[in-house]
Amino acid sequence: NEELLELKRTRDQSEYCWTVKPVFLEFVLDGHPELERVTYIDADLFFFADPRAIFDNQPDCSVLLSRGDIVIPSFGKQEIDMLQRLLGRYNSGFLSFKTDSAGTDCLRWWKERCLEECKNAPGEGKFGDQGYLDYMSGLFPNVCDITTPGVNIGHWNYGRHTFSWKDGRLVLEDGSPLIFYHFSGYRIVTAGDIRQIHETDRTDLPFVHQLYQDILKRVIGTVSAVCPEFSGFASEDDNK
Repeated sequence: NEELLELKRTRDQSEYCWTVKPVFLEFVLDGHPELERVTYIDADLFFFADPRAIFDNQPDCSVLLSRGDIVIPSFGKQEIDMLQRLLGRYNSGFLSFKTDSAGTDCLRWWKERCLEECKNAPGEGKFGDQGYLDYMSGLFPNVCDITTPGVNIGHWNYGRHTFSWKDGRLVLEDGSPLIFYHFSGYRIVTAGDIRQIHETDRTDLPFVHQLYQDILKRVIGTVSAVCPEFSGFASEDDNK
């Protein structure tokens, strides 16, 4: 794909990684016109339940966006409001586009904006590919906030939830299943050295983090057994 090659030549690593999301989604749709929907997920999402409910609950939405509301109990309202303005209302770790006119037009618009400029400059109202999501509902029809509980919970909002086991599954305070958690900010240096680089001073992390770390160790063991030369780990000083 020429657009991907041009991005790789002209942009630095972080900008390229951000911008590739809409470019890749459009590339998939161009190659598979029979698809009804295309969904992007970050690599650090972990699914604890079937995500099918997300789409079944809102079948008519052309675009589905994950709210990124910040809920940090130790922060005051002024701090929260400032962060929300800088980082935007949505998190781009999970979003979905139908292949109707509204969905594909919105995806194309997002791609074009990211190709024009995709940088980490919250002071300018830009935060990678994420800042543009705030404008979608004002420009295109059928752009919806995901209403299904238990979706895209992460370090920015877990403070509003409690987690527990019920009938062999993870649930939230209202009994809804935890569909997936966004484990943003992990760096895997070795199987025995898995670091969380965001908010390292917080002591109230939910127990799902320990579950995730245990699962990562098992996955690394499986990969190493199949591919002993695997070395795709973070470096010691990788804290970005």
